[in-house]
Amino acid sequence: MVHLGKAEDNYRSCKQCGELKPVATGFRKYYKGKGYYRTCLECERINNRRKYLQSIIAPATLQPELQAILDLYAAQRRAGLSPPAERVATGSTFIDSVRKQIEQLSTERDMGLQAKSIDSAAGAALPLPSELQTWLNYKVSDYQSDNRDPDDLYAQFDDLEARYRPVLQIDPVTFDKVYDERFAAALRSIYRVLSDYEDLWMEE
Repeated sequence: MVHLGKAEDNYRSCKQCGELKPVATGFRKYYKGKGYYRTCLECERINNRRKYLQSIIAPATLQPELQAILDLYAAQRRAGLSPPAERVATGSTFIDSVRKQIEQLSTERDMGLQAKSIDSAAGAALPLPSELQTWLNYKVSDYQSDNRDPDDLYAQFDDLEARYRPVLQIDPVTFDKVYDERFAAALRSIYRVLSDYEDLWMEE
């Protein structure tokens, strides 16, 4: 699982591409509230280009570029990252709606397979802690109603992840951290809602 983006020593993993970058130069500051966005500047440029291409009647020469960006988003979702949520824009074609639903089903299937493998490795699925269930019950609209600052929510999530996805050991061969993944699927779902909320916050 790709690390979900805790800032350490002024570096942060971009939630979209997963690359570790300097916070001050690699990310944009919030226009309101404190902190920095979790999507890096490079990914923001890609996302803005996608919005532009989808806002116009793209000539045939631009279609491959738009499709390449959408293919990148699909690959990022399969890797457990968080590209912008695909929304069917006004004037979009029927095939756009079909493609969106196919991609969503594929993402949900991949998450289900990952959760199943975690449960199998643990021997049995653990009961979900009430704290995680409370977070899972929150929707984007709930955060919008409360006008929550995304950076504060991410700080709370970092604490949540540290407690429910702790480091178990260091792999003696690769020296990578080995995490307790029993609640990883729930944490991914929580993070996805926070990510979608931040995307809306950026657009306001």
